[in-house]
Amino acid sequence: MIQRFRWCVCALLWVVAACGGSRCDGGSGSPAPKTTPAQEIAVAIPKPDLRLLLLTDPRGYLEPCGCNQRPLGGVDKLATVVARAKRDGVPLLVFSAGDFAVGTELRAEDAEQARAQELMRANTFVEAYKQLGVTAIAPGALDLAQSARLLGELAARGGYPWIVDNASVPDGKPSPFAQARIVEVSGIKVGVLGLVAPPAAPIDKELTLQGDLGAIAAAKSSELRAEGAQLVIALVSADRRSARSIAGKGPDLVLMGGLDLERPLPPSVLGSAVLLHAGYQGQNVVTVDLGLKAAADKQDWEDASAWSRRALHKDLDQQIAERRASMRAWEKDPKVAKADLDAQRARLRELESERERTSKPSFAGRWLNAELVELAPEIPDDPTLAKQLEAHDVQVNEHNRTSLAGLKPLPAEPGKAAYAGSESCASCHQQAYDWWRGTKHGRAYATLERVHKEFNLNCVSCHVTGYNEKGGSTVTHVDRLKDVGCETCHGPGSQHNAAPKQPGLIALAVPESVCGGCHTKEHSDRFVYDAFRQMLIVPGHGRPADRQ
Repeated sequence: MIQRFRWCVCALLWVVAACGGSRCDGGSGSPAPKTTPAQEIAVAIPKPDLRLLLLTDPRGYLEPCGCNQRPLGGVDKLATVVARAKRDGVPLLVFSAGDFAVGTELRAEDAEQARAQELMRANTFVEAYKQLGVTAIAPGALDLAQSARLLGELAARGGYPWIVDNASVPDGKPSPFAQARIVEVSGIKVGVLGLVAPPAAPIDKELTLQGDLGAIAAAKSSELRAEGAQLVIALVSADRRSARSIAGKGPDLVLMGGLDLERPLPPSVLGSAVLLHAGYQGQNVVTVDLGLKAAADKQDWEDASAWSRRALHKDLDQQIAERRASMRAWEKDPKVAKADLDAQRARLRELESERERTSKPSFAGRWLNAELVELAPEIPDDPTLAKQLEAHDVQVNEHNRTSLAGLKPLPAEPGKAAYAGSESCASCHQQAYDWWRGTKHGRAYATLERVHKEFNLNCVSCHVTGYNEKGGSTVTHVDRLKDVGCETCHGPGSQHNAAPKQPGLIALAVPESVCGGCHTKEHSDRFVYDAFRQMLIVPGHGRPADRQ
């Protein structure tokens, strides 16, 4: 598979980096382990009995922000991955745990304005997952902050169960959630339960969440096994400690949502259960191949994942290197007793043996092979979902253009400067203006217009000047303030234009906080203030105009 080939390349680079281009010997008379990470990852994986595609905390993200150098995510790319996972005929189930359809952070002043836009996005999102063939989901705290009625409507629109086994509603009220159930695929019965930890933030007043997740997991797991479940999966939105406690109460697999971690965690075997995580915001999906046909006395999981073994071996190699360094020092110290040295050698042999043993999965019992798939730009877009995303953007754009047409900017306070637009700067600063026009800041608004997002509340504030400022712009009233103009950095310029020689009317130094409002990690992953600032110092803009 292509993904496994990528792991091999990464592993080879890891070996070169670790060895520094020289031979990695063991020192202290002990040879280095013969198994290398590259060899570990080359293990032949048997054909699985079942395949899972797992997501955690997608948070309603339909597609990534295009401002990053390498944007990850997109339901259109996820659809391509799902289609590829079906090609070899292995039975497939798709699950999600944690914040599902809700999760965008908006400006506080936009909250009421954005409700209709967010509802459209949530509807599009749950419909997209229906087309993806999602099996079941467990929502998260951000979802549960919505009304029970809305949650019920979203679940009905998707047509797949939103499972929360620890939720209850008042008598006589319909619950928006499903309960634990059996899903059968190709003769394999899979039990699915869902649990959401009571959040610190308020949830809908009609919903009550029971807090003893471990007891509920144990009871539901027993019920599912009594109904014939060969595998029990817990979809969980909670902290890591709660998820680990659930792992010891009956489920075979625990999908951990609610951790608020960008990077996925490698699988972790805890007793008879495996903990799994897939990051957030739909940037990644984890595929898990499972071998379920094990003898009765071999029910413990063997993690055959190159992902897990690489993390384990990194830790083991560090321990082995530290142990060898200590032994070299001890061997030169006449005060160290022979018994202590022998104990150190025995421990070193144990570590080396563990590394060797875990390099060669046996596949004798139940096994899993988990692979991390980044939803990267190079993955082709599914054409059907790509068209639906474009239609969604057009719908949102048109709705906001008309419904927010009356949202005009507040006037500047008496005696305060208003925003005049970058064109007003050109008469005195023509060279700086011409340079600015050629930068991405000078073309920022057009990038939204090309993709039907100039009225999208998630985007527009960072592509115009003076957004929601007094004497500035709003989503539908940009006038002369399209693009990230001069006044974004230097402040409103009407008073400076009226008295250009009077000092103090505009800001000359631009602090990092001004840039940081838009150049966040999510929207500008390679932004470094000092480096970018130097790129803005050019003739006519920070340097004398006649200096080339």
